[in-house]
Amino acid sequence: MRRSGPRQTEATLCLVLLLIVGGAATARVAALPGAGRPGMLAQGQSPVEGPAAAKDPVLRFELPGEAAPAYRTDEMVPPRLAELAEEVHARWPGLSLTSNLSRAADAYVRATTVSRTNDLPPGLLEFVVRWAGCPEPPAVVSILSTTEDGTSDVLDHLGEILARAETAYTLLGVGRVASPRPPFKWRWALILSRRLVEMRPFPGQMEPGQQEVLRFQPAMPVSSGEIVVLRPGGSIVTVPVRRLGVSWAGAVQAGDQPGTLWVQLLVRGPAGQAMVGLLEVAVGQPRALVWTGQRIPDESDIDNAGAAEELMVELVNRDRRRFGLPELQADPMLAAVARAHSRDMVSEGYFGHVSPRFGPVAERLGRSGYRAAVARENISRAITIHESEASLMTSPGHRANLLAVDITRLGVGAVRDRGVGGHEQWVVTQVFAEPLAVLDGGSLRQVVDALIMDRRREAGATPLVASPLLEQWADRIAAAASLSGELDQGQLVAVQQELAVEHSGAPTVRAEMVGFSDPADCRLGDMLAQPELASYGLGIKVSNGTGEAPMSTVVILAATQ
Repeated sequence: MRRSGPRQTEATLCLVLLLIVGGAATARVAALPGAGRPGMLAQGQSPVEGPAAAKDPVLRFELPGEAAPAYRTDEMVPPRLAELAEEVHARWPGLSLTSNLSRAADAYVRATTVSRTNDLPPGLLEFVVRWAGCPEPPAVVSILSTTEDGTSDVLDHLGEILARAETAYTLLGVGRVASPRPPFKWRWALILSRRLVEMRPFPGQMEPGQQEVLRFQPAMPVSSGEIVVLRPGGSIVTVPVRRLGVSWAGAVQAGDQPGTLWVQLLVRGPAGQAMVGLLEVAVGQPRALVWTGQRIPDESDIDNAGAAEELMVELVNRDRRRFGLPELQADPMLAAVARAHSRDMVSEGYFGHVSPRFGPVAERLGRSGYRAAVARENISRAITIHESEASLMTSPGHRANLLAVDITRLGVGAVRDRGVGGHEQWVVTQVFAEPLAVLDGGSLRQVVDALIMDRRREAGATPLVASPLLEQWADRIAAAASLSGELDQGQLVAVQQELAVEHSGAPTVRAEMVGFSDPADCRLGDMLAQPELASYGLGIKVSNGTGEAPMSTVVILAATQ
């Protein structure tokens, strides 16, 4: 190709977080998108441009054309990109150039032509990708300026990105616009992502009350699938799914209110639970064409992990206050567990909730000696702490953890790492918990006594009378059962014999044993509902194991006299 002047290129690589998150215990997991939220403006309204865009804390980018009517993974390569798609496939057989991701790249490069891109939040790219109908979480976008009409510089630049990437990207989108900066002729956007799921087309717009079946097939071996939705109004619902061969299907209901419906596709694999798709659906209103948000806040003063962790705790509690929820108390023990997991992910080169060495969060808490009634965990990778929290809050699964009402404590662990292209990023673990309520024997006895009274009342039976003899035996039997895990039949015969001596008429003795670590899990059986019972004795033994939750063994002896 003839060149009219020196060949020049200029490139900017913008790292956008890819959150693949898994849950533990009662945790929801998962996650995307980034800082900004789509805003509805008039279609003809122009975004902030030029020097003002760098100064104004609020950014507005208008996308060209209507949003894709549906999310889909069966798109074809458009004819204008057929030649480039062949060149890409020839050099990188595992990489496919797709039409919807290329539409996203074209929109991104047009929307950001007059704005610097090195501090644009990831929410912009994620919004553009969803606008184009892509269900996959975006990974990176790179901006390249060239002086030539051909694509050789673009392919060379793509090769450099792939050579440095730790992620095996499988999807590519390419877009270009005339460059406003001489001597460059073209300004290109390359978006790289990874195909995590195949799915049937799902609408990007629904009406209140509408229901649509969502069927998806993960691109990796998994044991289960799940659909979690955040409906307009804030309610979070887990959709029942059916397994259909290698795919899953569930009926997604839009809810009764207009607004934004977030649909998250979750799967469970060897590394725990992971998010493989995130859909933003407009309910009772048009799809947004304009993104509004803020540039990445300056975190130059966050120069150590301690400061990053303090900032994350502050951001979590700020979000909880916005929804009228009490703040979480920073817990040093939880922070130590979270910090250890972030370090383990960095040193061992994985990103997930199940450590190959230390297991899921419940096991890690147990090893640390932390006794939790509820444990939840979020993990993220992002350039800044603000990006990390903003992305977690936009994800239905992570949002459920952050805004949970059954937790009071939080521990954050942040570790610096180098991501794609050598860019520094924070690897963050958030561990949420509700400490286990530990009751002494006297308090626990009051709780169980109240449960016995309630059980008799529900059955319409007369209250039982406490028997000192039965209580003495119940305490002995509970102590033995806490070690053996079962009732000693010899002791039961002995108490029957002793009671027969004390009372005429040979009363019958019945026994029930209950074991639990949390008093809230104490469930009494049907024995106490028997109307012929007249007296009872209650025995309790609390065993405190090192690094484990205390186990309470309760034995109830009840007699017909």
